[in-house]
Amino acid sequence: MELSGKLCIVICALMSVSNGNDMLTLDKQEDFVLVGASPKYKCTVNQNANFLIGNPLKWEKRGRDGSKVVISVLANVEAGLATEYNVQLDTTDNAMSFTLSFKQGIKEDYDGHFACVLYNKSNTVLAEKAVDVHVIRTIQKTEFEIGDQKQTVSGEPALSIRLEEGTYKPICRTEGSNPAAVIKIYLGNTEEMGDPQVEVPDTSRTQPPIVYNVEKSATISLKPDDNDKILKCVAKVRDDDSMKTEISYKLEVFSIPPEISCNNITAMKGNKFVELTCTIKVPGITCTSGNIFWENGENGDRYDVDYNQNGLRVFCLKQVKGLVSTTLRIDAVTEANFKTDYFVVYVNKHSTTTRKQAILNQDYSGAASLQNVIFLMCSSLLASILL
Repeated sequence: MELSGKLCIVICALMSVSNGNDMLTLDKQEDFVLVGASPKYKCTVNQNANFLIGNPLKWEKRGRDGSKVVISVLANVEAGLATEYNVQLDTTDNAMSFTLSFKQGIKEDYDGHFACVLYNKSNTVLAEKAVDVHVIRTIQKTEFEIGDQKQTVSGEPALSIRLEEGTYKPICRTEGSNPAAVIKIYLGNTEEMGDPQVEVPDTSRTQPPIVYNVEKSATISLKPDDNDKILKCVAKVRDDDSMKTEISYKLEVFSIPPEISCNNITAMKGNKFVELTCTIKVPGITCTSGNIFWENGENGDRYDVDYNQNGLRVFCLKQVKGLVSTTLRIDAVTEANFKTDYFVVYVNKHSTTTRKQAILNQDYSGAASLQNVIFLMCSSLLASILL
């Protein structure tokens, strides 16, 4: 008997909750409103007036921090709140509606929930419905930067800037909006997807609503073909053009070609230690950056700095800031060396390649092996002395 009694209590409680939820309807569950707006929220009790005598309906304001303020009991607004709120009563035979409105318009601290709640005589909740009110705050600040350029003024004509060709990471930031702004970055007419935007609540703000600072970045490669393109950041709240900020740059993209000069060498077959030397002048160049090498024009072989194989050696020397010299040394000149084109190659930080040929001319004069003859004469003389 005791078990059946408990079971009855549980079933009755569930039926009460179910019936309670059916008692109330609310025309909105979520709303985004601007400060000063005058929305209305209609809560309908699907019962007659006699029911409400013992089961009053209350409108309550519930803050996101857990605070609660009773606005009205039935259609009677609480003392001290009559200048802010109004509750209008409308009746039919089987229902009564209580419409909440805002005499002074929506305020920032209204961000939260407005609930209509049915209580019984014991002040126990029979049913409740709530609308989640988001007080919109427009973007307070927008910032768009690329390289060492930064803009914070929205809506102005595109700012013209010069950038060297290469890879950049433009970053767009917004501050102070609720909900978080959605940021998009465009190069020309193409949206640069980049990294997902980061949304962070502004903890320095202590009053509702919670506002968000947002950051969006993308990696782009700029080339001279991108001249006159517009790079822009577009930020919107709730995809509403009336709550949009836009900052843009008009691009002039340039490249700095290296100045390469090479000495042309004339040699004879059999000459020792013939050197082809080139100088490269460009800001920021070093011998250790791995972007200087020599290339065999016949087979494409690459000879990096400090290469030392097959009778070839490569040296590099930094002369002054922004200037290096590099040398390809041929230990012993052969016929094949004259048939090969040798190039010095420089690849800049943006992967743009520049080549310059260092020419090895062949000397066809009669003293084809003068160096070797002198060597043999000296060897013979030394041998006779030793004997």
